[in-house]
Amino acid sequence: MVFLNSFRKVKYVSVYTAASALIAFSSGLTFSSGVADAQDLPPPPTVSAPSANDSPASSMGSFESLLNSLPQPKADSGQGQEGDSANKRAPFVEAGTARAPALPGMSLPQQGGNQPPPLPGLTAEEVGGLSREEQLKLRAEKEKQQFYDDAYGIATDSMFPLKPSEIRRFMEIYDENRQAIDTIMYNAPTPEVGLKTLSLDPGQIPDVIDVAMGTVTTVSIVDVTGQPWPVLDMTWAGEFDIIKPSAGENIFRITPTTHFAKGNMSIRLVGLQTPVVIGLNTRRDRVYYRLDLRIPEYGPKANAPLINSSLSITAGNATLASVLDGLPPESAEKLVVTGADRRTKAYKVDGMVYVRTPLTLLSPGWNSSVKSGDGMNVYELNSAPILLLSDGGKMVRASLTEDDSQ
Repeated sequence: MVFLNSFRKVKYVSVYTAASALIAFSSGLTFSSGVADAQDLPPPPTVSAPSANDSPASSMGSFESLLNSLPQPKADSGQGQEGDSANKRAPFVEAGTARAPALPGMSLPQQGGNQPPPLPGLTAEEVGGLSREEQLKLRAEKEKQQFYDDAYGIATDSMFPLKPSEIRRFMEIYDENRQAIDTIMYNAPTPEVGLKTLSLDPGQIPDVIDVAMGTVTTVSIVDVTGQPWPVLDMTWAGEFDIIKPSAGENIFRITPTTHFAKGNMSIRLVGLQTPVVIGLNTRRDRVYYRLDLRIPEYGPKANAPLINSSLSITAGNATLASVLDGLPPESAEKLVVTGADRRTKAYKVDGMVYVRTPLTLLSPGWNSSVKSGDGMNVYELNSAPILLLSDGGKMVRASLTEDDSQ
């Protein structure tokens, strides 16, 4: 019990000392921490130990009654006391200055003159002699520029996520794969330029045009004299892309759209009652780049022959067709032609002479002849050592002899 009373007395003294210090500070008086500075104050109220019958009191007592019991601060009574009190006052800054009071235990950094410290996000070099408002404006501009820079970076990364070197490498890989896909795994078909004499007789198997994927075959229709025979209309079946001839023209183009397309065509010619029927076949080993289809009849644009022949023109003369194609039979004997240009050639096959020339033969008379669309003629005649030819109205005399070097 004695220890408890002593503890309560010390506690009341500490509270009393704190309250006295608060009043002294508010009235301009200075104080020092510790119980020793409270020696000039009136003694604390006497606290007696409560009896057993008393009601339990608060551990801190009534703080309000304690403050009311404190004496009022004394007025300055002498010069010495005023000097002592002045020495104990906290240092304050003179009125009109912008410096904060120097509180005990705190030491704020002081700027030179009236220069405010840099705001967060700004450096001392950027601030210079700027005021607070100017610093706020500068920081807002920096934040705006930083926002634009970040937005530009995000937009660039989203639209162009790859580096230039990565894009170039990507295009190289794409090109390598495209080349592997487009490369044909078989040899390119052998191109040919030929002439076919079509048969209009019933019971004959229609001729076939060989085409190839990725290649255009140009077909022209000519009559027995080599003149164009205009196409009236045409239709076809199969996976082919065919460009029809214009009105009054005789040339059309065929391109297959698949590697193994098959089909046929039906063509009506101007002035010919019988339709021309031909087959279409897609191959990989050979293809016609150009093909002339010769109709064994005189077309609407045919030239009148200079010499009437007693022999009728019939289809299927393989020797005439092969010589016209520039591929005479293996049994053919080539003759030496003098007096004409190199375009004129002559072959001897089974006792008959075949002359291939772009010139017009005047003499001797021939048994049969064919002409291609490019103006090349082939004449079949009996053995004759001298030929009379017309080259644009100019008479040309050519001689034929056997080649002794063979």
